[in-house]
Amino acid sequence: MPNKTMKSPKEKKPEEKLNFFLKIHKSVVVPDFYRLVAGFSAKTVFVFVAQMCLLTALISGCALTYYALDLKTGLPAKVPEMLPGMSFKNGVLDPGRPTPFVPSKSSVSSVFETIFRMPGIIDDAPESLVVVDTSQKALADKKSPSRVLLTSKSLEIQFNSSTPVRLSYPYAKWLRGAGTVAFTPEGIRRFLMHNIAAVSVNFCVQSAGINTGIFLMSIIFLGFAACIFRIDRQRSLGACFKMACFAVSPMFIGVNLIAVSGAKLPVAWHIMLILSTIVMVRGINAERRALLNDSRKLD
Repeated sequence: MPNKTMKSPKEKKPEEKLNFFLKIHKSVVVPDFYRLVAGFSAKTVFVFVAQMCLLTALISGCALTYYALDLKTGLPAKVPEMLPGMSFKNGVLDPGRPTPFVPSKSSVSSVFETIFRMPGIIDDAPESLVVVDTSQKALADKKSPSRVLLTSKSLEIQFNSSTPVRLSYPYAKWLRGAGTVAFTPEGIRRFLMHNIAAVSVNFCVQSAGINTGIFLMSIIFLGFAACIFRIDRQRSLGACFKMACFAVSPMFIGVNLIAVSGAKLPVAWHIMLILSTIVMVRGINAERRALLNDSRKLD
């Protein structure tokens, strides 16, 4: 029988063996690096993008958690403004006033924006969406509009549609071991710290979803741009997208710096996309110069 020869695994290029942060550095400051990136294995590129998304989720998620816990600008300051004078006692909401009570739309919007990281999330809503009603009839109204209802023992999220849906979240599940929670800055911060794992996971998951989407959209844009403006017409579309995956490195740096600083820049994505495009163009120009030098040597 003929001997079966085992295929030796493809040897990685030295640049492929660089750690993640060195790859980030080279992709930003070394244009010639992109000539090598186009020849990287698909696995190397995939691992790089995955590391970029996971690190962004962790760094940005932790930063968002930190700022959400701030006594002056985070949820501890905003929740008491939305629900003043209220408290949880033995798993029951004490509104401290006659109900139903409807918080102001601006205070609700401020809390929702902090939790969901979506500016203007309820701007189009006709009202604040949040209603505090601890009476027995609170659960009997099936035809009310979509809203978040705070009853005596649970938070009810109601979606008004042809088939009304209501989700219930008992306070007791959140308040295990928390005791009495007063709706003051210190009380809300203490409650959030009691549930710090859930709070952190919330912001890390949000960061992962939003920023992964941003990275992928940018890679698609830059990949097609690299294909259109490539110098070597024999270069495949896959090679162009490999270059694009590394060209979003300025975006990775920018997203995390903005999150850590706590700044809010509505045009941040546009600025970072321009910087990534510049990085990509520098890489294409480096390739052009290399091809010109090679052709002169042949001449």
